Order: sequence, then structure tokens, then C-alpha cells
Amino acid sequence: MFQVGDKPITVHLANIHAPEMQAHCDREHHLARSALAFVSDALARAERIELDIQGTDRHQDSLAIVYADGKSVNQLLVDYEFAVSSTENHDPLVWCPQGMSP
Repeated sequence: MFQVGDKPITVHLANIHAPEMQAHCDREHHLARSALAFVSDALARAERIELDIQGTDRHQDSLAIVYADGKSVNQLLVDYEFAVSSTENHDPLVWCPQGMSP
């Protein structure tokens, strides 16, 4: 959640698929926690945070590219393999290889 002026807004990262906290398996849950820690650290260290709002999702939350000191956090998540680009054919179970416990 971000504070824009006097209004809090919920932001989802645009153009990527990241592991979910409500995971399909332990590995996905671990990756989701690691991705969250990565984003939290990047934003905490940033001197300047910018949002490039791309639209809204079905819940009317903002979809945005988030920049920390000019670097796209969305792209960094992909670069460090915490997420995949939404242009890739994404299987929600990609984080849970066969044989892993749910």
C-alpha cells in the first residue's frame, strides 16, 4: 500500500507474475516471502519511489510499475527470478514442481 497525497492506494505490480503468499506448495510460499522481503528492502533503501500506474485490476486496485531510485522493481523481480514476465506463458504451478507437497 502506498500513500499518494492523502489517499492510501493498494498497488499490484504490473506486467509480472510472482509467487503468492496463499501458495500451492511450501516452495512457492518461501519464494513469495523472499520476493516480499526483496521489494520491502528495495523500497526501504530508496531515496525516491515513483509509481507508473498502468490501470486497475478487477478489484479496482492500481496496477503499476514501481521505481526505486529510477530502477523498475518489477523488472528487478524478474531479473532475480522472484517473478516471471506476464508476456511469458505462465503456469500458476510453475513455482511448485511435480512431486512437491501442497
